[in-house]
Amino acid sequence: AKGEPIGVVTVSVDIAERRQLEAALRQSEAAAMEARRFLENVLDAMPAIVNVKDRDLRYTMINRYMAETHAMDRKTAIGRTMGELLGPCAASLTVRRNEEVDRELLDGARDAAVFDAETIDAAGRPRSWLSTKSVVRDDTGAIAGVLTVGVDIGERRKLESALRDAAAAAEEAARAKSE
Repeated sequence: AKGEPIGVVTVSVDIAERRQLEAALRQSEAAAMEARRFLENVLDAMPAIVNVKDRDLRYTMINRYMAETHAMDRKTAIGRTMGELLGPCAASLTVRRNEEVDRELLDGARDAAVFDAETIDAAGRPRSWLSTKSVVRDDTGAIAGVLTVGVDIGERRKLESALRDAAAAAEEAARAKSE
C-alpha cells in the first residue's frame, strides 16, 4: 500500500558516557572556582599591593589592599592602565619607571625585577614601596603579563632615617666631647 507505514525505526543512543563527562566537567569547574576563591582570599589578606597586568599593561587583577590604598573600585580597575587609574599622578617618575620595567619584562629582557618606588596614596600621603615584578606565562610558556607585589616600606624608611640622625648626633657629641 502506497503511503502506509510498513514498520517503525527506532534509534537509541547511550548517553551514560556523555552524562559522566558532563558531571566530571561540572566537578572540574567547581574545583577551579573554589581554587580561584581561595587564591583571591589569600591575596586579599596580604598587607601588600598585588596586581597582574596583561601585555597591554591593563590590569587583569588587583587585590583589596591595592584598591583600598589607591581608593579605586576593583571592577573599574580591570581593563585599565595605571595611567588611566591614577590620572594626574600618572606622569610621575614612578609610574613611568613601573611601565618601563613592565615593558622590559614583557619583551623578555629579564624574568624579574626588584626596585623601590615612591607614590602618593588616595589620602595624599607619601608612600614608599619595595616592588617585585615577574613575568606571568600562559600555558604555552609565552609571556602573557606581569605580576607585581609591592610592600610598603615607609615605616622602615622612617626608622632608617631616625637611626642615621641618631648616629650623626652621637658622632657630633663624641667630637664635641673630645675637643
